[in-house]
Amino acid sequence: MKVDENWSPERVHGLSVLLDAYGELLPPRQKQVMEMKLEEDLSFGEIAEVLSISRQASEDALKRGVRAVSRYEDRLGYVAKSRAGRQIVLGALGLLRSMTKDNWDKVRQEVSEKLDFLVNGGESSHGV
Repeated sequence: MKVDENWSPERVHGLSVLLDAYGELLPPRQKQVMEMKLEEDLSFGEIAEVLSISRQASEDALKRGVRAVSRYEDRLGYVAKSRAGRQIVLGALGLLRSMTKDNWDKVRQEVSEKLDFLVNGGESSHGV
C-alpha cells in the first residue's frame, strides 16, 4: 500500500487491521504515528505538533510504518490466514444451521472436514 494514496475508509481499515496484527513489532514512534493517523484521524501537522517533531518526520514515520506492516503481512500472512480461518468457521456454521435429521450424517462429515482443515493449518487428509 502506498502512503501517497488517498485516505479512503477501506485503506484506513486495512492499515488498521495490519497495525492491530503487527503494531507491537514496530518501533514506538512509528506505531504512535500510525495510531494517531489511523485511529484519531489527525493530520500530519497535528501529529507533528503533538509529538514535537516536524511534519516531514511524521510523514516519514508513517511511510516506514506502513511499509513495515505491509512487509510483515506479505511474509507472514497472519491477517490473510485469520480471514481464511474465519471463512471456514462461517461455512461450518452455515452447514450446522442447515442440518436436519435427514442430512445429519452428511453435514456432520462436512463440518468435521472443515474444522479438521482449520485445526491442521490448511492440511487435511479429507481434502476440503
